[in-house]
Amino acid sequence: ALLPSDCTVRVATMADDIYNVMEGADAAIVLGGDGTILPCANPGAELGVPILGINLGTLGFLAAVEKTETEYAIKKLLSGDYKTDERLMLEAAVIRDGKAICTYTAINDIVVSCSSVRRIISTEVYVDDSFVARYDGDGVIFSTPTKPSQVVINNDFLFALKDSRFVVFGSVHPEYENVHKEIERIKNF
Repeated sequence: ALLPSDCTVRVATMADDIYNVMEGADAAIVLGGDGTILPCANPGAELGVPILGINLGTLGFLAAVEKTETEYAIKKLLSGDYKTDERLMLEAAVIRDGKAICTYTAINDIVVSCSSVRRIISTEVYVDDSFVARYDGDGVIFSTPTKPSQVVINNDFLFALKDSRFVVFGSVHPEYENVHKEIERIKNF
């Protein structure tokens, strides 16, 4: 047996309350691809539970281990012989009448856009209460270095190294004339 007899195991599916399953755990072993690992990131971060992602999906950008390395990785985890890879996370809030009515946390990206009705929205971006940019378009995307693919901003590609501590952001389908001037401003911010 791979796990010792005194090891408590909780098995969960995506239909379960992941927060409650992870509460009190020393670690979480998540089997799947990014779509399985992403919903575990917020509870794991909040509870301080490290996640060992084992890729059973197609690409597995967030998984640290491939299926063929499972036994070795679990032995390392159980012996305490591992390093954690801390990731930058984003938090967004919807503010109405000066009050946050809901908040969202994400490990890869947050997109601010309209509901299902397609129309142009105006979005102002502030960093630490300082105005950075105003975007008129289909929305704004904020991406951490964890985002598995390049972020396309105004027909340019911006890449973030996994270990960096910055956020890339820009308009989704911008509706203003000075696109390249705005890109340079963001790149140099």
